[in-house]
Amino acid sequence: MSENKIKDEQLNAVSGGSWKITEAEAEMAGLTLRNEDGTSGEFGYLWNTGDYYWNGQKVDPTQAEAIVVFVKKNGYRPQTVEEAVNAYHKNYTPSF
Repeated sequence: MSENKIKDEQLNAVSGGSWKITEAEAEMAGLTLRNEDGTSGEFGYLWNTGDYYWNGQKVDPTQAEAIVVFVKKNGYRPQTVEEAVNAYHKNYTPSF
C-alpha cells in the first residue's frame, strides 16, 4: 500500500469519526476518546478515532458537542449529559 492510499481504519474514522472537537476542547469538557478494545482513541487534524466518553459514560458525537458548547458558554461542566443536550437544543439556531 502506498503512502497516499487511505487505510481501512482511517476510512472508518472519516465516515464515522468526528472532526469538530479538538483535543483541547475535549480536555476542557472532560471528554475522552476510547476505541472498542479499550485503548485510547486519538485526536487528529481531520477526524478523531474512537468513541467519546464523559464521566465513564459513552456519548454520541452530538452529545459530546453539546457538552463542549455548554462548557464554553457557561464556564463549567454540566451535571448531566441531558442538561448539556437540553441547553444545546434550546439555544442552537441553525445558520441556514
